[in-house]
Amino acid sequence: MGEEKRREEKRRAYIQSVVWSKRRLPYPELSYQQGVRYTYRYSSTIATTLHGSNSGRNGLALDCVVDIDVISKCHLMMQIRNPQIKRLSPQKEHSVQRLKSLREALERTRLKFSLQGGKVTALCPQEGEQVWALNIKRAVLSMLQTSHMSAQQEVTEETDVYGTCMSRYERRGPLLLKTRDLKQCQQHRLDDFWPHSTLLTEDATVESKIQCAQRHGTAVMEEVNCTEAVSIVTLSAATGVMKTQTVSSLVLLRAQTGTPPGLDSPGPGKPTGLQFEEDGSAGPVRGKGSTPQQASQTVRMLCGLTSDQQQV
Repeated sequence: MGEEKRREEKRRAYIQSVVWSKRRLPYPELSYQQGVRYTYRYSSTIATTLHGSNSGRNGLALDCVVDIDVISKCHLMMQIRNPQIKRLSPQKEHSVQRLKSLREALERTRLKFSLQGGKVTALCPQEGEQVWALNIKRAVLSMLQTSHMSAQQEVTEETDVYGTCMSRYERRGPLLLKTRDLKQCQQHRLDDFWPHSTLLTEDATVESKIQCAQRHGTAVMEEVNCTEAVSIVTLSAATGVMKTQTVSSLVLLRAQTGTPPGLDSPGPGKPTGLQFEEDGSAGPVRGKGSTPQQASQTVRMLCGLTSDQQQV
């Protein structure tokens, strides 16, 4: 009887060890193979609505093909092809394909970058790359960032197009859910914009977060779907809340062996990071804070952009 009890205890201990080992298995590490071109389709729609307004939904939609060529383990190249841009309004979708310069700027240059341990560690844009086009490419690459966690949940500091803050990863069946509080990521930009202001201890006027559902393949990221939501409580009680929602997807279409020639020499470039860069600044963060006069001038300029669709 004692021997049978010992065998039963051993059997339970073995089952428990197997279950624990499965819980501790990390998510498969992404391994983009050298000499392979991975082609994705990227789609993003940003729409803004104002509660109590009759203007309806307004926004923009971008759809394009993204080629990622693996030159070596730490050297990858990104190319955007066939970008389509549309302006959304309550009446219909307005094609802005006539803005040829927008599409040409996105397609003109390839972006060299490094991807290690599921994180984009460096970018090396070519000379002449426009800041707004580079920021779009930063947003695409941010969707590839992931975790190889060994537990069911993980909280880790991460830098992407939004900035540096904590990312929460959680397994949900075949998916890996990633959540970020964007107010934390962007706080340094707000501090720099208005350096002499004092933050409210409980500021509920702005809520900003993003959640992504990632699906890993055996070696690479196969699909990512992200939803970013920003809500602002306006000063007018009648108006209420203004909401902006951005829905983005990145889907792997195919992987082909054999990269085109000439990709190993993209031309000179200045190394930079993945964080959003303000147009006209030397980097993601300005060297000094804006003055109230500069802030007022910026607001007047933004309110006057009604005819230039490219700047809008």
